[in-house]
Amino acid sequence: QHPFPTGNFLFSVQYLDDSHATATGGLGTILRTTDGGVNWISQISGTTITLIGLHFTDATTGHVTGNNGTILRTTNGGASWVSQNSGTNSFLYGVAFANENIGVAVGSDGVIIRTTNAGETWTKQASGTSTTLADVEFITTLTAIAISDIGQVVRTTDGGITWTVRATGTAERLTGISFPDASIGYLVGAEGTIQRTTNGGVNWTVVRREFRTGWYGVSFSDVNSGVAVGWSGIIRTTGGGVTWITDSLSGSGLLQDVSMNSPYGLAVGRDGVILSTSD
Repeated sequence: QHPFPTGNFLFSVQYLDDSHATATGGLGTILRTTDGGVNWISQISGTTITLIGLHFTDATTGHVTGNNGTILRTTNGGASWVSQNSGTNSFLYGVAFANENIGVAVGSDGVIIRTTNAGETWTKQASGTSTTLADVEFITTLTAIAISDIGQVVRTTDGGITWTVRATGTAERLTGISFPDASIGYLVGAEGTIQRTTNGGVNWTVVRREFRTGWYGVSFSDVNSGVAVGWSGIIRTTGGGVTWITDSLSGSGLLQDVSMNSPYGLAVGRDGVILSTSD
């Protein structure tokens, strides 16, 4: 556990390479590490809006999203951030890019917006749902999956132009998504729900349920090895999600997100907590 560089709630974290990572949170918080998470510095976001979504395409170029349609972009590793016009006032909870130019952001009321020019302009797409979309991930350059508040996924196979709503076998709120490859992926959510797909998100199987708890973030470093975080702390698997082990740091409080870069990992959450592992 590291000294908290901020007391603000941290919602997202992403490893960019072995040394660099970024985290986002409340009151416009953006944090950056260049030594694998040992030390963190606050970056100037230019906003006090809560920032939730986070995606970097490389160590220097990335986007963050947040409340009231906020989208920020950096091309210099966060030394400076530029606001982009999203064209919506919806809360944007997740953002993902297929490449340096094509990306999507998702959020409240089923909103999906898409860019083909690195965010200079964004266009609203029909999602097929009005429920909140909590996150989104590209699993190929054309296929992306967004997760919803009512246990559904919304899937595209044409780079985000058209979307199809699919059931997953649960009605629980989904909050985290991780695809270690284009076929195998995992979802986590309320009531300890963990689901797995082996065909790129077309079909899903519930592999774990644990009532009166919730998992908020998940990250797999390969198809078998992953970590989930939430109200109950940290659990990890090395068997493709079939069995899970409670981590010794569980009980450290609400954790919101996790990013694995094997053998390293970072988890963030309430009160600005940042946890790291090297095994």
